[in-house]
Amino acid sequence: MAITNPKPLKAYFLRGHGEHEVDSGDKSVGYLKFASLLQQNYVQVEKLSLLGTNLVPMDCNLLVVAGPATAIPEFELEKIDQYLEQGGRMLALFNVLSLSKGETGLERVLAKWNVQVATNVVKDAEHTMSGTDVIVSRFSKHPIVEPLVQMSLHLILPRMVAKKQGPAIPADSAQVEEIAFSGPRSELTGAPGRAPQSYPLAVAVEKGAIKNVITERGTSRIVVVGDSIFLANHQIDSAANRDFAGYAVNWLLDRPHLLEGLGPRPITEYRLAMTPSQLARTQWLLLGVMPGAVLLAGCVVWFRRRR
Repeated sequence: MAITNPKPLKAYFLRGHGEHEVDSGDKSVGYLKFASLLQQNYVQVEKLSLLGTNLVPMDCNLLVVAGPATAIPEFELEKIDQYLEQGGRMLALFNVLSLSKGETGLERVLAKWNVQVATNVVKDAEHTMSGTDVIVSRFSKHPIVEPLVQMSLHLILPRMVAKKQGPAIPADSAQVEEIAFSGPRSELTGAPGRAPQSYPLAVAVEKGAIKNVITERGTSRIVVVGDSIFLANHQIDSAANRDFAGYAVNWLLDRPHLLEGLGPRPITEYRLAMTPSQLARTQWLLLGVMPGAVLLAGCVVWFRRRR
Protein backbone atom coordinates (compact mmCIF):
# COMPACT_ATOMS: atom_id res chain seq x y z
CA MET A 1 0.00 0.00 0.00
CA ALA A 2 2.94 2.32 0.49
CA ILE A 3 3.54 2.00 -3.27
CA THR A 4 -0.02 2.96 -4.28
CA ASN A 5 -0.31 5.57 -1.47
CA PRO A 6 3.14 7.10 -0.86
CA LYS A 7 1.63 9.36 1.83
CA PRO A 8 -0.38 7.60 4.57
CA LEU A 9 -4.01 8.56 4.92
CA LYS A 10 -5.25 9.99 8.21
CA ALA A 11 -8.17 8.99 10.42
CA TYR A 12 -9.20 11.42 13.13
CA PHE A 13 -11.11 10.12 16.18
CA LEU A 14 -13.45 12.64 17.75
CA ARG A 15 -13.01 12.95 21.52
CA GLY A 16 -14.52 14.86 24.43
CA HIS A 17 -17.90 13.13 24.71
CA GLY A 18 -17.04 9.77 26.26
CA GLU A 19 -15.97 8.08 23.02
CA HIS A 20 -13.79 4.96 22.93
CA GLU A 21 -10.11 5.84 23.37
CA VAL A 22 -7.84 4.76 20.52
CA ASP A 23 -4.81 4.34 22.78
CA SER A 24 -6.60 2.36 25.49
CA GLY A 25 -5.85 -1.32 26.06
CA ASP A 26 -9.01 -1.79 28.15
CA LYS A 27 -10.64 -5.03 26.98
CA SER A 28 -14.22 -3.82 27.19
CA VAL A 29 -14.08 -0.29 25.77
CA GLY A 30 -10.54 0.38 24.50
CA TYR A 31 -9.93 0.82 20.76
CA LEU A 32 -6.21 0.06 20.63
CA LYS A 33 -6.71 -2.99 18.37
CA PHE A 34 -8.90 -1.02 15.98
CA ALA A 35 -6.24 1.70 15.83
CA SER A 36 -3.66 -1.01 15.03
CA LEU A 37 -5.92 -2.32 12.25
CA LEU A 38 -6.01 1.13 10.69
CA GLN A 39 -2.23 1.47 10.91
CA GLN A 40 -1.81 -1.94 9.26
CA ASN A 41 -3.94 -0.57 6.42
CA TYR A 42 -1.58 2.42 6.09
CA VAL A 43 -3.88 4.86 7.88
CA GLN A 44 -2.43 7.13 10.56
CA VAL A 45 -4.53 7.64 13.69
CA GLU A 46 -5.01 11.03 15.33
CA LYS A 47 -7.26 12.38 18.08
CA LEU A 48 -9.51 15.35 17.35
CA SER A 49 -11.15 17.98 19.52
CA LEU A 50 -13.60 20.37 17.90
CA LEU A 51 -13.63 22.81 20.80
CA GLY A 52 -13.08 26.50 20.20
CA THR A 53 -12.15 27.42 16.65
CA ASN A 54 -10.92 23.91 15.75
CA LEU A 55 -12.32 22.54 12.49
CA VAL A 56 -12.02 19.10 10.97
CA PRO A 57 -8.49 19.28 9.46
CA MET A 58 -8.07 19.40 5.70
CA ASP A 59 -5.87 16.30 5.85
CA CYS A 60 -8.66 14.29 7.50
CA ASN A 61 -9.45 11.40 5.17
CA LEU A 62 -11.75 9.71 7.67
CA LEU A 63 -13.60 11.04 10.71
CA VAL A 64 -14.46 8.39 13.31
CA VAL A 65 -17.11 9.07 15.93
CA ALA A 66 -16.86 5.97 18.11
CA GLY A 67 -19.63 5.63 20.65
CA PRO A 68 -20.19 9.11 22.12
CA ALA A 69 -21.76 8.74 25.57
CA THR A 70 -22.87 12.34 26.10
CA ALA A 71 -24.37 15.07 23.95
CA ILE A 72 -22.14 16.70 21.35
CA PRO A 73 -22.48 20.52 21.46
CA GLU A 74 -24.33 22.12 18.57
CA PHE A 75 -21.29 24.07 17.33
CA GLU A 76 -19.34 20.80 17.02
CA LEU A 77 -22.22 19.15 15.16
CA GLU A 78 -22.21 22.05 12.70
CA LYS A 79 -18.51 21.47 12.02
CA ILE A 80 -19.12 17.76 11.42
CA ASP A 81 -22.01 18.51 9.06
CA GLN A 82 -19.87 21.05 7.19
CA TYR A 83 -17.11 18.46 6.82
CA LEU A 84 -19.56 15.94 5.36
CA GLU A 85 -21.08 18.49 2.97
CA GLN A 86 -17.56 19.19 1.67
CA GLY A 87 -17.21 15.55 0.65
CA GLY A 88 -15.97 14.10 3.94
CA ARG A 89 -15.97 10.47 5.03
CA MET A 90 -17.27 9.35 8.42
CA LEU A 91 -17.59 6.14 10.42
CA ALA A 92 -20.30 6.73 13.05
CA LEU A 93 -20.73 4.10 15.75
CA PHE A 94 -23.48 4.27 18.37
CA ASN A 95 -24.16 2.13 21.43
CA VAL A 96 -26.70 1.47 24.14
CA LEU A 97 -24.71 3.29 26.83
CA SER A 98 -25.69 6.77 25.68
CA LEU A 99 -29.44 6.12 25.73
CA SER A 100 -29.78 6.86 29.45
CA LYS A 101 -28.48 10.38 28.78
CA GLY A 102 -30.59 11.12 25.71
CA GLU A 103 -29.51 11.64 22.11
CA THR A 104 -25.95 12.61 21.27
CA GLY A 105 -27.04 15.10 18.60
CA LEU A 106 -25.25 13.19 15.86
CA GLU A 107 -28.58 11.49 15.18
CA ARG A 108 -29.95 14.82 13.93
CA VAL A 109 -26.98 15.35 11.62
CA LEU A 110 -27.43 11.87 10.15
CA ALA A 111 -31.17 12.47 9.67
CA LYS A 112 -30.19 15.15 7.13
CA TRP A 113 -28.38 12.35 5.30
CA ASN A 114 -31.54 10.18 5.25
CA VAL A 115 -30.40 7.96 8.13
CA GLN A 116 -32.54 7.10 11.14
CA VAL A 117 -30.69 6.11 14.32
CA ALA A 118 -33.32 4.74 16.70
CA THR A 119 -33.29 4.91 20.47
CA ASN A 120 -34.52 1.30 20.50
CA VAL A 121 -32.30 -1.74 21.01
CA VAL A 122 -32.74 -4.82 18.82
CA LYS A 123 -32.92 -8.25 20.46
CA ASP A 124 -32.86 -11.53 18.55
CA ALA A 125 -33.60 -14.56 20.75
CA GLU A 126 -32.82 -16.98 17.91
CA HIS A 127 -29.38 -15.50 17.20
CA THR A 128 -27.77 -14.74 20.53
CA MET A 129 -25.26 -16.27 22.91
CA SER A 130 -26.11 -14.42 26.11
CA GLY A 131 -29.31 -12.49 25.42
CA THR A 132 -27.48 -9.17 25.23
CA ASP A 133 -25.75 -9.83 21.92
CA VAL A 134 -26.92 -10.38 18.35
CA ILE A 135 -25.15 -12.63 15.85
CA VAL A 136 -25.73 -11.02 12.46
CA SER A 137 -25.49 -13.14 9.33
CA ARG A 138 -27.95 -11.39 6.99
CA PHE A 139 -26.31 -8.89 4.65
CA SER A 140 -27.06 -6.92 1.50
CA LYS A 141 -24.92 -7.00 -1.65
CA HIS A 142 -23.05 -3.82 -0.72
CA PRO A 143 -19.24 -3.97 -1.28
CA ILE A 144 -18.61 -3.67 2.47
CA VAL A 145 -20.52 -6.81 3.40
CA GLU A 146 -20.55 -8.85 0.18
CA PRO A 147 -17.26 -10.57 1.17
CA LEU A 148 -18.87 -11.65 4.47
CA VAL A 149 -21.02 -14.37 2.88
CA GLN A 150 -21.29 -17.35 5.27
CA MET A 151 -19.70 -15.20 8.00
CA SER A 152 -21.28 -13.18 10.81
CA LEU A 153 -20.91 -10.10 12.97
CA HIS A 154 -21.15 -10.22 16.75
CA LEU A 155 -22.86 -7.06 18.04
CA ILE A 156 -23.69 -6.04 21.62
CA LEU A 157 -27.17 -4.59 22.29
CA PRO A 158 -27.28 -2.88 18.89
CA ARG A 159 -29.58 0.05 18.16
CA MET A 160 -31.66 0.00 14.99
CA VAL A 161 -30.09 2.03 12.17
CA ALA A 162 -32.22 2.38 9.06
CA LYS A 163 -32.86 4.30 5.90
CA LYS A 164 -35.08 7.24 6.82
CA GLN A 165 -38.65 6.77 5.68
CA GLY A 166 -40.64 9.57 4.14
CA PRO A 167 -41.43 11.27 0.81
CA ALA A 168 -39.57 10.25 -2.33
CA ILE A 169 -35.89 11.14 -1.99
CA PRO A 170 -34.51 13.39 -4.76
CA ALA A 171 -31.98 11.73 -7.04
CA ASP A 172 -29.23 14.17 -6.04
CA SER A 173 -29.63 13.55 -2.28
CA ALA A 174 -27.68 11.08 -0.16
CA GLN A 175 -28.27 7.46 -1.17
CA VAL A 176 -28.66 5.10 1.78
CA GLU A 177 -28.37 1.32 1.72
CA GLU A 178 -29.17 -0.89 4.70
CA ILE A 179 -26.37 -3.46 4.78
CA ALA A 180 -26.73 -5.67 7.89
CA PHE A 181 -29.86 -7.11 9.49
CA SER A 182 -31.01 -9.06 12.52
CA GLY A 183 -32.94 -12.33 12.19
CA PRO A 184 -36.59 -12.47 11.01
CA ARG A 185 -38.01 -12.89 14.53
CA SER A 186 -36.21 -10.01 16.24
CA GLU A 187 -37.85 -7.62 18.66
CA LEU A 188 -37.42 -3.89 19.22
CA THR A 189 -37.29 -2.84 22.85
CA GLY A 190 -39.73 -0.11 23.81
CA ALA A 191 -42.07 -1.04 20.95
CA PRO A 192 -44.75 -3.27 22.53
CA GLY A 193 -47.23 -4.87 20.18
CA ARG A 194 -44.93 -4.74 17.17
CA ALA A 195 -44.71 -8.09 15.40
CA PRO A 196 -41.29 -9.81 15.36
CA GLN A 197 -39.33 -8.95 12.23
CA SER A 198 -35.87 -8.31 10.85
CA TYR A 199 -34.32 -4.92 11.66
CA PRO A 200 -31.45 -3.07 9.94
CA LEU A 201 -28.41 -2.52 12.17
CA ALA A 202 -26.01 -0.72 9.80
CA VAL A 203 -26.18 1.50 6.73
CA ALA A 204 -23.82 2.84 4.09
CA VAL A 205 -24.39 6.35 2.70
CA GLU A 206 -23.00 7.95 -0.43
CA LYS A 207 -23.57 11.31 -2.02
CA GLY A 208 -21.87 12.18 -5.26
CA ALA A 209 -20.77 15.62 -6.33
CA ILE A 210 -23.62 17.96 -7.26
CA LYS A 211 -23.56 19.12 -10.86
CA ASN A 212 -21.60 22.37 -11.31
CA VAL A 213 -20.60 22.32 -7.62
CA ILE A 214 -17.02 21.49 -6.68
CA THR A 215 -16.58 19.87 -3.26
CA GLU A 216 -13.30 20.29 -1.41
CA ARG A 217 -12.87 16.63 -0.45
CA GLY A 218 -14.74 14.64 -3.11
CA THR A 219 -17.68 12.26 -2.74
CA SER A 220 -19.28 12.07 0.71
CA ARG A 221 -19.43 8.62 2.28
CA ILE A 222 -20.75 7.54 5.68
CA VAL A 223 -21.05 4.19 7.45
CA VAL A 224 -23.32 4.04 10.50
CA VAL A 225 -23.56 1.05 12.87
CA GLY A 226 -25.87 0.72 15.87
CA ASP A 227 -23.08 -0.66 18.06
CA SER A 228 -19.59 0.53 18.90
CA ILE A 229 -18.60 -2.11 21.45
CA PHE A 230 -18.16 -4.73 18.70
CA LEU A 231 -14.88 -3.03 17.71
CA ALA A 232 -13.50 -2.78 21.26
CA ASN A 233 -10.35 -4.75 22.09
CA HIS A 234 -12.06 -7.92 23.30
CA GLN A 235 -14.94 -7.97 20.83
CA ILE A 236 -13.14 -7.06 17.61
CA ASP A 237 -11.71 -10.58 17.29
CA SER A 238 -15.13 -12.21 17.61
CA ALA A 239 -16.71 -13.61 14.43
CA ALA A 240 -15.98 -11.35 11.41
CA ASN A 241 -15.97 -8.05 13.31
CA ARG A 242 -12.38 -7.27 12.35
CA ASP A 243 -13.04 -8.08 8.70
CA PHE A 244 -16.08 -5.81 8.64
CA ALA A 245 -14.05 -2.97 10.13
CA GLY A 246 -11.40 -3.34 7.45
CA TYR A 247 -13.90 -3.48 4.61
CA ALA A 248 -15.87 -0.49 5.97
CA VAL A 249 -12.74 1.65 6.30
CA ASN A 250 -11.44 0.78 2.84
CA TRP A 251 -14.84 1.48 1.25
CA LEU A 252 -14.99 4.83 3.02
CA LEU A 253 -11.49 5.64 1.76
CA ASP A 254 -12.43 4.51 -1.75
CA ARG A 255 -9.84 1.74 -1.98
CA PRO A 256 -11.78 -0.90 -3.98
CA HIS A 257 -8.69 -3.09 -4.52
CA LEU A 258 -8.68 -3.80 -0.78
CA LEU A 259 -12.32 -4.91 -0.86
CA GLU A 260 -11.45 -7.91 -3.01
CA GLY A 261 -9.76 -9.77 -0.17
CA LEU A 262 -8.69 -9.45 3.41
CA GLY A 263 -6.29 -6.66 4.23
CA PRO A 264 -3.22 -7.09 6.42
CA ARG A 265 -4.15 -9.15 9.48
CA PRO A 266 -1.86 -10.69 12.09
CA ILE A 267 -3.75 -13.80 13.23
CA THR A 268 -3.22 -14.49 16.92
CA GLU A 269 -6.55 -16.10 17.72
CA TYR A 270 -9.98 -16.58 16.22
CA ARG A 271 -13.15 -16.97 18.26
CA LEU A 272 -16.30 -18.51 16.85
CA ALA A 273 -19.59 -16.87 17.82
CA MET A 274 -22.22 -19.59 18.13
CA THR A 275 -25.76 -19.52 19.47
CA PRO A 276 -26.79 -22.22 22.00
CA SER A 277 -28.65 -24.15 19.28
CA GLN A 278 -25.63 -24.05 16.95
CA LEU A 279 -23.38 -25.17 19.80
CA ALA A 280 -25.71 -28.07 20.59
CA ARG A 281 -25.72 -29.20 16.95
CA THR A 282 -21.93 -28.96 16.81
CA GLN A 283 -21.55 -30.99 20.00
CA TRP A 284 -23.91 -33.63 18.61
CA LEU A 285 -21.86 -33.77 15.40
CA LEU A 286 -18.52 -34.08 17.22
CA LEU A 287 -19.64 -36.42 20.00
CA GLY A 288 -22.20 -38.52 18.21
CA VAL A 289 -22.22 -38.48 14.43
CA MET A 290 -18.48 -38.47 13.73
CA PRO A 291 -17.55 -41.26 16.23
CA GLY A 292 -20.55 -43.24 15.02
CA ALA A 293 -19.41 -42.92 11.42
CA VAL A 294 -15.91 -44.12 12.34
CA LEU A 295 -17.39 -47.07 14.25
CA LEU A 296 -19.64 -47.96 11.32
CA ALA A 297 -16.71 -47.83 8.89
CA GLY A 298 -14.72 -50.09 11.20
CA CYS A 299 -17.56 -52.62 11.37
CA VAL A 300 -17.84 -52.65 7.57
CA VAL A 301 -14.10 -53.32 7.21
CA TRP A 302 -14.23 -56.06 9.87
CA PHE A 303 -17.23 -57.70 8.21
CA ARG A 304 -15.58 -57.73 4.79
CA ARG A 305 -12.41 -59.27 6.18
CA ARG A 306 -14.44 -61.98 7.92
CA ARG A 307 -15.88 -62.95 4.55
